[in-house]
Amino acid sequence: MNEFFLHFIWRYQFFDKKLLKTTNEETIQIIQLGYPNTDQGPDFSQACLLINGMKWYGNIEIHLKASDWYLHKHQQNKNYDSVILHVVWENDRPVIREDNSLIPTLELKGKVDVTLVDKYRMFINSGLQLPCQYYLKEVPGIQMVDMVNRILVDRLERKGKEVLKLLEINEKDWQETFWQLLVRNFGLKINNEAFEQLSRAVSFKLVLKHADNRMQLEALLFGQAGFLEKPPVDSYSENLLKEYTFLAHKYALENKKMSNHLWKFLRTRPYNFPTIRIAQLAALLTIPEKLMNIIYEKRTLNEYVDFFQTKVNPYWKEHYNFGEKMKGGIPDISETTVYNILINVVIPFKMALYMGGLSGHFPEEQMELLEQLPAEINKVTKNFKNLGVKMKTGFDSQAAIELYTQYCLKRKCLYCNIGTYIVRH
Repeated sequence: MNEFFLHFIWRYQFFDKKLLKTTNEETIQIIQLGYPNTDQGPDFSQACLLINGMKWYGNIEIHLKASDWYLHKHQQNKNYDSVILHVVWENDRPVIREDNSLIPTLELKGKVDVTLVDKYRMFINSGLQLPCQYYLKEVPGIQMVDMVNRILVDRLERKGKEVLKLLEINEKDWQETFWQLLVRNFGLKINNEAFEQLSRAVSFKLVLKHADNRMQLEALLFGQAGFLEKPPVDSYSENLLKEYTFLAHKYALENKKMSNHLWKFLRTRPYNFPTIRIAQLAALLTIPEKLMNIIYEKRTLNEYVDFFQTKVNPYWKEHYNFGEKMKGGIPDISETTVYNILINVVIPFKMALYMGGLSGHFPEEQMELLEQLPAEINKVTKNFKNLGVKMKTGFDSQAAIELYTQYCLKRKCLYCNIGTYIVRH
C-alpha cells in the first residue's frame, strides 16, 4: 500500500461508502470529494462534506498512516489548517489541530475491494517493461486516443520547458540556444555530450562570421573538436590545419579546444562517425541565416526535407576519417537524419517559442508535423506495435516514448488513462 494508490482510491471513490464514519464515530457524507492539488499543501482542495450533519468546506489530506501527519510536520504548516478530513489507510494515532481540536479521520483499511488492491500490486511488482501489456487489448479505443493526445501535449510542453531552461543559461539568446540543440542532436545518443561541448567551443556568433566560407567553417569545427591535432595526411587536412591555426590564434580558441579522445567511433556505423556528422553539420552552416528563419516559418515536411538535405564536402563522400577512404561512399544528410532533427530540435524549439510568447502556433502546428513524419523505430515503439498499438506516424511514436519513459518505467499506472481503466475494470 502507498499514497499513490490511496489518492487513486479517494479520487475515484473506490471504497465502501455505506454507513461511512470517522474513527470517532461521526457520520460522513461526501458532497464534493475535492480537486487534486499539484502544488504545495493538502492533496485535494475545495472539498465539501457533511460530518454529523454539519456542512464543512475545505481540503483533504491523505496519508498511509495517521502518524505521517506529524512525520511530515504538517502541524507546523499553516497550509494544513484548512483540512476537514484526514484520509488514511491505517489510523495509528489521533491528529490534533493547532487549536487542540481533533481532525476528523477516515480509515480506508477494510473498506477497499481486495481485488482492486491485488490488481494494483500486480502492476507495481510486475517485472514487465509494460506492466499492463496483457490487458491492453481490453482497453477501449477512446481511452487509448485520449491518453495518446494528452501524453503528446505533455511531451511537447516538457520538451519546450527544457529548451527554455537552456535559454536561461544562454541569457535569453535564442540563436545560441537553437545552435546548441542542433549540434547536440548531430551526436545522436553515443556522441551527444561531445557534440554539446563542441557547440560551446564554437559559438553561433563565430559561425555567422564565416558562413560564406565552407573551408573555414570545417576548419573551426574539426579544429575545435580536436581532429586536427595529428599531422596532416593529405592536402585537404593540411588546408584545414592552416585555416584553423590562423582562426584559433585570431579568436583565442585554444583554451576551448576539445581532446579527440572524447569522440566515440566504436560500435558506430561509418555514416554516423563523428567526423561525418561534423561534415554534415558544416554543410548546413553555409546557410545560417536561413537556418534560423526556417524555425519561425510554418512549412510542410517536404519543404523541411529539401532544406536540410544539403550536400556535404565531396571529400566526406568517400572518407570516414582523414586519409581513410570508405568503400561504396557515404550519403549526404539522409531523410532519417532530417526527421531526427525535426523531432528533437525543430519541434521542441517551436514549442519553446510558443511558451515564451514569440509564436502563436500552439501544439497544432507541431502535431501536424509529427503526423506527417514516419514513426520512429526503436525498442519502445516495436514493443508497443507488437502489442497491437498503432505505430504509423511520429505522433504515435513520440506519444509511445513519453508513455513508456514517464509512466510505465516509473510505474505511474494510476496517472495513466489506460492503467486506471484496467485497474477499475
